[in-house]
Parts: sequence; structure tokens; C-alpha cells
Amino acid sequence: MEPVASLHFSLPGSLLFFHLLSLFAAVSVQFTVLGPADPILAMVGEDIKLHCHLSPEKNAEGMEVRWFRTQFSPAVFVYKGQRERTEEQMEEYRGRTTFVSEAISKGSVGLIIHNVTARENGIYRCYFQEGRSYDEAIMHLMVAESFIPSTSPWMVALTVILPSLLLLIAGSICLIKKLQMEKKILSMQIEVENEEKEIAQQLHEELRWRRSLLHAADVVLDPDTAHPELFLSEDRRGVRRGPSRQSMPDNPERFDCQPCVLGLESYSSGRHYWEVEVENVMVWAVGVCRDSVERKGEALLVPQNGFWTLEMFENQYRALSSPEKILPLKERLCRVGIFLDYEAGDVSFYNMRDRSHIYTCPRSPFSGPLRPFFRLGSDDSPLFICPAFTGAQGVTVPEGGLVLHRAETHHSLQDQFPGLRAK
Repeated sequence: MEPVASLHFSLPGSLLFFHLLSLFAAVSVQFTVLGPADPILAMVGEDIKLHCHLSPEKNAEGMEVRWFRTQFSPAVFVYKGQRERTEEQMEEYRGRTTFVSEAISKGSVGLIIHNVTARENGIYRCYFQEGRSYDEAIMHLMVAESFIPSTSPWMVALTVILPSLLLLIAGSICLIKKLQMEKKILSMQIEVENEEKEIAQQLHEELRWRRSLLHAADVVLDPDTAHPELFLSEDRRGVRRGPSRQSMPDNPERFDCQPCVLGLESYSSGRHYWEVEVENVMVWAVGVCRDSVERKGEALLVPQNGFWTLEMFENQYRALSSPEKILPLKERLCRVGIFLDYEAGDVSFYNMRDRSHIYTCPRSPFSGPLRPFFRLGSDDSPLFICPAFTGAQGVTVPEGGLVLHRAETHHSLQDQFPGLRAK
């Protein structure tokens, strides 16, 4: 299946094509990855096994299977194309892992890590992918340093003379070791919880910092760039894809194949951000692009062509790049924040519902003006740009986030999008 960035949307038959795609996605086989619910306990120097399996049972020989920690690649271990991919493995795990695949035809695999160290304590993810379907299981590995008491000569004598005393000493050592292990596990659990809270707080603080330093851009759409199938609202903050093409002048600024539209204002310096409401829209892409991008014919929406975008297609979120990057988000996005730092070459996306970071494009120096970019691939629901609020000191952003300005909810779609006929 071709990426959505390269599909042709100018023909009337494209609506039927998207309908068939949605039916195919609805009947495709889905799966869930399951792993151990309890933490995996180990001592330094031991071999441990990380096990996970598919539900329902399914042959995974042709799937991609990987274990990773904080970053997707390089990973702890990668199995792809029916073989191990050591070139994608982290340096510290090479030669220390064994892939257990005897039951891979039933969707059950395992990874043995030999001679574990204290540094390998933490969270691991077991990830399966087949085509555009994927899932992962999260497991906790807790590694404790062993406690070995020193042995003196008189203890050796006692082991020979008084076996009963030896048993008593051994029992005491086991008890002390168990107590220390439990204390260590409790301490590590507290550390993991504190670490997760600290990461969440750092992301929240980063978002607050970005909001305090960036200009809240008051983005409106440029009708001269809108594809003929796109209908703009009267305030030019909303766009919906219609059932047929409008009769519009074919000016040089207008997209003629892909259903895209640009923001009216361009940016050549500074920090800016805006929020887009995408709830109930099944196919969309948002981000920024160069003002000079090609608008006639098909073009891939990748940085090499002047596009830095986030896409939703077939219930998957992707960063459009070469190659594209699938983003394993656990919840559906309703409102997306786009952050642009021109001088830093930074384009980042945030989930504005929980203030969490989604993706940051690889940094690259910008040249020439950039404009907000919007692409609407489905005609199910409109896409809205949230308005910025202006105060006495200029553009400001409230702590709770911007509120979508749709007070007159009783208006019909025809009221909001003049010229759009009901299907």
C-alpha cells in the first residue's frame, strides 16, 4: 500500500478508494502483545529471560519483533526479515543476548540477557509489528546486587565440627539476604515511580517554557492556496473536504492534486505555535512547509521536499519523513499543538489534551519563509484551528490552554462552510 503522502486525491473515485481502505482496515487481523504482569527479579551476574506472546495465538515468523528501552532504535534486540539484526542492536547488548524462538510459529518468543548488570534495571518494551499493525507489552526488570558475607577460618572449622551450626548460619544468611532483597526491590520501585514522575514533570515544564517563550500565532487559512475540494469556513479557521470539486481559478498558489491548504501568514524568524482541533477527522496531516513548495501535481510530504508534518492515516500516527516513522500513541489525538522555533530549526508536536510530547522533527536549518500546513484526506469531519487570544501586552496564552471558538454550536455545516452541499 502506498503512503498517503503520495496518493492522488483529485479524482472523484478517491472517495470510494478511501471507503474500501477503511473496510480493509476494519477486517484486518489485530493482535495484542502480552508480557509478565509482575516485575522480573534478578541478581547481578545472572541470566534473565524476557518473555512475551501474541493474543490471539498467531505465527510471528514474518513479523518484526524487538525489545527496547527508552529509545526505539538502536534497540536491545531486533528480529526482522526472519533473522536477527545485530546492526540495529545497542553496543552493550551485542554478544549477550539469545533469541528464544522455538514457539515463534505460535506467537511466543523470549529474549535471554546474559550476565545482567545493575545498569540494566528498569523498563523494557516487547514490540511486534506486522504491516501497519503493531502493539507492545511493558515489563519491569529489577536487578539487585548480591550480598555475600565474608567467610573466616573459624566458620570453616565450625562447618566441619558442628553441621547443625552451619545450617543455622545458612538459614540466617538466607533470611538476611531475603530481607535485603526485599528492601532493594522496594527502593527500586520507589526510584522507578519517582523517575516516571520526574519525566512527566520535565515534559510539563518544557511545555510551559515553550508556551511562555513562543508567540501564539493567530493562524487563518489562505483561500488562494486551497485545493478545489476544500471548503473554508467564513472565519477561515475551519476546513472541510467536500464531495466534489468547486469551480475555482487555477492560480499558481493553489494545490491542484493533494487536498491541502496553507496558513495566510508566513514566518521567517522567531518562535511560534498554534493548536489544531482534529477530533473525529480520520485522515489528516498538519505541520509547516516552505512557502516555495511545489503545489501542482503529486509530491511526497517529506522534509527533503520542504514539508515537516505529522499524519493520521488508517488509525496510525506517523511522522512523514524518509523513511516514515510510525508513532505508537496509546490514545486518539483530539487537539495537536505545533511548535516552530525558526532559528533552532525545530518543529515539534504536542498532545494538548495531556500536555505530552508527540514528536520532534530532526533539526535542520531553515531557509526562506515557512507557512502553517494542513491536509484533509477524508470528508467525515471538519478540521479547526484554535484562535489565539490577544491581551494588552500582545498575544498571550492562558495556562489551561486555548479553547476552541465554536460558541454557536447550533449552526449547521452549511452555515460554517458556505458553498458546501450536503451529501
